[in-house]
Amino acid sequence: MTDREKLIELQKQATTLYLDYLESIDQKGLTDTEGRAKFTADHLLANGVKIEKQGEWKQTKEPLGWQEVDCVECSVCGESWIVDEELSFEEQIFGWNYCMNCGAKMRECEKS
Repeated sequence: MTDREKLIELQKQATTLYLDYLESIDQKGLTDTEGRAKFTADHLLANGVKIEKQGEWKQTKEPLGWQEVDCVECSVCGESWIVDEELSFEEQIFGWNYCMNCGAKMRECEKS
């Protein structure tokens, strides 16, 4: 079963459970969009669906004592790390696919 098919199946289950819930409280005709959305979200999360944070590394310079040092910063959480000045930005972040602080998955780099 593909991820898409699994999500469709989970949404169908959530809708059925929500309609059964409405029937149990004698509210069959209720069309509560927000309630249905919250119920579906809870059902998806309870069944292991995760929201993946995505970000990118930003090349920055930050003050350290009397000088500025080269750093990379996560665009999601803002945490930054000092990088080796002898390596290029691309060499430094090669293999850094995730932020070590917040766990965001990294996309292409952005130079500033």
